[in-house]
Amino acid sequence: MLNYLELNNFILVKSLKLDFSQGFQALTGETGAGKSVIVGAIHLIMGGQAKGNILRNQQEKASLSAIFSINKHNAELNRLIEKYEIDTSEGEIFFLREIQPDGRSSSFLNGRRVTNAIIKEFRDSLFDFHGQRDQQLLLNEDFQLLCLDHFAKLGKEREEFSKVYYNYQSKLREHKKLIEDEKKSEDKIRLYEYQINEIEELKLKVEEEEDLDAEYQVLNNAQEILDINQELNDTFYERENSIYDQISSFAHSITHFAKLNKLIGEQSEHLDSILVHFDDLIQISRQVPGEIYLDQERLDEVEERLKALLNIKNKYKRSIAEIIQFKEEMQSYLQEHQSQKDKINKITQEIEQLGKDMQEKAEYLSKQRTQAATAFAYEIEQNLQDLAIPEANIKIVVDKIEGFCNDKLNIVVNIKETGYDQVEFLFNANKGGQLQSLKHSASGGELSRLLLVIKKILAENLPPQTIIFDEIDSGIGGKTADMLGQYIQKISEYHQVICITHLAQVASYANNHYLIKKDNQGEITEIKVEELDLNNRQDEIARMLSGDLSESSLNHAKELLKRGDKKV
Repeated sequence: MLNYLELNNFILVKSLKLDFSQGFQALTGETGAGKSVIVGAIHLIMGGQAKGNILRNQQEKASLSAIFSINKHNAELNRLIEKYEIDTSEGEIFFLREIQPDGRSSSFLNGRRVTNAIIKEFRDSLFDFHGQRDQQLLLNEDFQLLCLDHFAKLGKEREEFSKVYYNYQSKLREHKKLIEDEKKSEDKIRLYEYQINEIEELKLKVEEEEDLDAEYQVLNNAQEILDINQELNDTFYERENSIYDQISSFAHSITHFAKLNKLIGEQSEHLDSILVHFDDLIQISRQVPGEIYLDQERLDEVEERLKALLNIKNKYKRSIAEIIQFKEEMQSYLQEHQSQKDKINKITQEIEQLGKDMQEKAEYLSKQRTQAATAFAYEIEQNLQDLAIPEANIKIVVDKIEGFCNDKLNIVVNIKETGYDQVEFLFNANKGGQLQSLKHSASGGELSRLLLVIKKILAENLPPQTIIFDEIDSGIGGKTADMLGQYIQKISEYHQVICITHLAQVASYANNHYLIKKDNQGEITEIKVEELDLNNRQDEIARMLSGDLSESSLNHAKELLKRGDKKV
């Protein structure tokens, strides 16, 4: 609810402070007195675009502010407060718009500078503007559907469906991206699978190449090694008077003198040591033929294996160890791809389940809408009779969105966040006339009354807001004007209403009455607003009736105020 409005240096307003209450607030005044200035200021505070010259004093800034009390039943407002972490410990929220002489403007929310986009989010949750231009909103089929849903009290079901719908759309986008990524990687996957098979067939080992190279050198030089070994055996052991025999003879001869001299003793020890090593050497030499042998078949195998290793190294331009690591990396990629496939399958199942849930909820919404459409149309017709459209005929058509179906992949198509229904209001104002869509059948005045009737019917079902009626009484008078006042009063039982009106009958139903007038006493005309007490209110109602304060107009004003339960 709007509690307080303050305007400074705005158009013809030098300084203005207004306190508002719950219920019906009427703003009246002579034509041209500046009643629209109040509504224009509210538009600017709530993110509207500043057009033309709006500064009273061109050297100073304009400052426009509003304070609202927070209603716990306004779910959207409370969601925004939580979203933007607004401190509401005092139960109020404060908006400020400053416009500099150079045209720059700044918006503040509870003292914190914010963007216009944020302010507009709050505007939609706090205000409902109903002016002569706003009647065009009723031509919008989405708005017609929203009205029907409010009448059927489907707010919760609609919200639940919307959550499933957006989750469904999110999963579709995720699924599409995964499929696209998979297609992009198909060539890479086929290449990796081929390369992994190629590498695995070779059964590579990190140190294999070094071991094979050593084996190849032995096999390739086996004959020469065996010949050298045989010559060594012959020379050292086998021949008559071999080196071993000669050293053994020397060792035997000198051992008799080893104790006579230290150096001779050392000679004897070295000769004995040499003979020990010769014994080890002869054992090894006799084993060599068992280890080193001629094997052309094995030599060919080793040579072929080394060629294969060389080829794979040249192909991948990596060492054997690096190729093994590369294979492991490719295997990890394929495992991730398999995980991707599993994810695609999982999301596909989730999409199918969400699609089923969505259709079930959409069918429920459609059924409830179809049932409520007739009752809603009947109530609109009855109320329009009170507003001087006695032959009004309304039909609300609920039908599936064109093209709604499940495609060959079982994807739900042509469905919106509100379900698969499209709603159209058909209207005829004249007896015996043909029902047509509103844009072809309703005049501006009829649309205005139709929108007012709908808001009156839905008042108790809508979240509490401040509803502004800006001169919606054009072309209305007499008994219809009185019914209009009653309708607005009915709406004000559930919402704060600020109504700019020229009709005394409408103003008489207000809880609070504000007179807007121009003061021309100074150098610059100034707009002033006065909250009227009961006596002054009777005078203003009389003026609105006849333009003067005659006894008859004052008595008429008194009767109107009594009928509006505002006794004087």
